[in-house]
Amino acid sequence: MFGSTFFVVKQATDQNLPDTLLVAINKQGFNLIDPRTKDTLAQYSFMELNFWSSGNTYFHIKFGNMMGSTKLLLETKQGYKMDDLLTSYIRHFKTQGQRN
Repeated sequence: MFGSTFFVVKQATDQNLPDTLLVAINKQGFNLIDPRTKDTLAQYSFMELNFWSSGNTYFHIKFGNMMGSTKLLLETKQGYKMDDLLTSYIRHFKTQGQRN
């Protein structure tokens, strides 16, 4: 997870995930990590991110493809920072793609 920005969040959306998670955002995408074991539980590339929004106490994200998607509602006071970081990465990659 070199180069990642980490966020501690709480979730109650997915019964298969721990209540508390680490979210790592880096140039590869959006990653869910178990804070106790440090195991990566899920990885999503930027191409798999369909939608996200944030507020004062939450970050909502939807990822997947045409075959199926997953939604997560995360409790955090840093949702706006997560939103801004994802937007910045995608804007950067779009700019890079237009140059090539």
